[in-house]
Amino acid sequence: MIRGLLAEFGIDIPEGLERAPKLARQIAAKKSALDVPAMALQVLCLLCEQVLDTHARLQTIDRSILAQQRTNDVARRLSTIPGIGPIGATALAASVADPGRFRSGREFAA
Repeated sequence: MIRGLLAEFGIDIPEGLERAPKLARQIAAKKSALDVPAMALQVLCLLCEQVLDTHARLQTIDRSILAQQRTNDVARRLSTIPGIGPIGATALAASVADPGRFRSGREFAA
């Protein structure tokens, strides 16, 4: 939404979710230098605040998941499998109470 708003005023910014927090901080710091109407700037600042708030909340959730993964033996072992990271390992460990009830990986996947 931020990209679209700025594009209407001829300001092109790179795409990518990972760039959003840095971009939001830059916009907040340089808001007086942006050549956009006051109302658009107000909306832009609100959107930037939301991006930064959401980013902070996601970091908190990520830290919580990592802490859970480190203390859960099953999640720790699962995360050693290539392609399974802390989030996937923790989700699997939390959702599958007894993996022994599956006869094979294929049955588990089904």
